[in-house]
Amino acid sequence: MRPKAVNSTQNTVDIHPYVQGRLRAIPRQEESGGILLGSSENGVTHITGFKRVQPNALRQAADAAGPALAGFFRLQTPDAPTLRASEIELCRQTQPLFLLLNAVNGAASDALVCRPTTDGRATSEALSLTTPQQVPPAPVPGVRTASGRLPWLTLTLIAVIAASGGFYYSHSARPAPQLTLDVQSRSGELAATWQQTGIAAQPLQSAALTIQDGESEQTMDLTPNFTPQGRVVLRPRNSTIAVTLNVQYTGGPRLTRSTTYVGFAPVIAQPPPQDTGLRAEVANLRKRNKELLDAVTAMR
Repeated sequence: MRPKAVNSTQNTVDIHPYVQGRLRAIPRQEESGGILLGSSENGVTHITGFKRVQPNALRQAADAAGPALAGFFRLQTPDAPTLRASEIELCRQTQPLFLLLNAVNGAASDALVCRPTTDGRATSEALSLTTPQQVPPAPVPGVRTASGRLPWLTLTLIAVIAASGGFYYSHSARPAPQLTLDVQSRSGELAATWQQTGIAAQPLQSAALTIQDGESEQTMDLTPNFTPQGRVVLRPRNSTIAVTLNVQYTGGPRLTRSTTYVGFAPVIAQPPPQDTGLRAEVANLRKRNKELLDAVTAMR
């Protein structure tokens, strides 16, 4: 089933329900922002993911996203309830869509869709992240007669095309899902993170994460709880770790990404320190016990 959308009167912004939930869950304690990922077709911007990025690295992240870039987002702050001049210029140069999440009044369900204008300012329009609406369907092109009515033969052809090829067209126009995988070290642990951009036309069939740790290999079944963005903490025992993510959608090609981490230093648990004072006391008691045994033996 096609996900519902969040509509703006200026344009249509189609935010995947999973992404809506993740955006609403971003902590409001500090300023946070990043890039929106997705695609655009028929005047509709489909947002299928996002990535949190530091403010000084937005341009670099936008260039790295390439065609998957759908826009930017940031939490509103009291000192910046609207777009900054640098953000307007970034939108004009890359992607003219900026989502401001309402953090000023604590209403996590509200946001502003902002777009730059030619005079160096930006227009904004409120939308809700909790009451999605259906995206309006695109008009079906056809050939009309001089009277303005479609002939019965044309109507029949349109019905046949819609039944046989319409489904294929609606999904083939959408970019195929793309997958990224990364492994990072932190506090003596490794974390494997992945991100999928684009929505598959078919349901998920399987998802598995394989970890090659030295001579041992382990496969984790992610199918029941797989999400387009995820993170798994690893605790390997060797310095070189190979991680492979395989995602299979019904009737589609398998998405596979692999990465290897070299130079990991496992944290080896140290034995608890022994109490030297207690050991000395035990040795002293044993010595006194031996002296008493020797004295009793001499009295006999």
